[in-house]
Amino acid sequence: MEIDIGLNNPLDLLKKAEREKERLFKAGQSFDQAVFADHLFNFAVTMHHLGDWVVRSDSGPITKENVLDLVSSDKTLQACKDICNSVKHFKIDRYEPTTDKVRTSTLSIAGTISAGSSVHGPMGVISNDSDKPKEYEYDEINLSITMSDGEIFDLNDFCGKAISTWSEFLERHGNAT
Repeated sequence: MEIDIGLNNPLDLLKKAEREKERLFKAGQSFDQAVFADHLFNFAVTMHHLGDWVVRSDSGPITKENVLDLVSSDKTLQACKDICNSVKHFKIDRYEPTTDKVRTSTLSIAGTISAGSSVHGPMGVISNDSDKPKEYEYDEINLSITMSDGEIFDLNDFCGKAISTWSEFLERHGNAT
């Protein structure tokens, strides 16, 4: 069976994950819980199954063991695996997950930004380029992932670390093109 939808190699799938990350951030800023959940699952599935693509692609001698070693050494990739499998299979019962909790929360910020300054929020910067103070309101959905050892990742750290881990792995193994 031949399927050509423009995702043809591991780098294409990594770029898809980057697009999913952007969609996830936008969903968080739009305050839409259902869309946020969709994109979180899509991100986790893409990141988890990138390993299958790497092993099966013709662009490098990477083994399944190399991929398993990478996932076992990186907590964000372990969380992607756990999120992917827990949603896809309803619950994890074939292995012991390393992710303890995945929770979303809502954040509402309101205030005044001084003229010519900005406010840094968890998912972005709100700027005031005018010469007068500006009122602002900022609502978003955020994510907290707690690993079984107690380490906690927020949305930005989780997505950024998972993508950079795969990107560095592909670069090291000559599979980044």
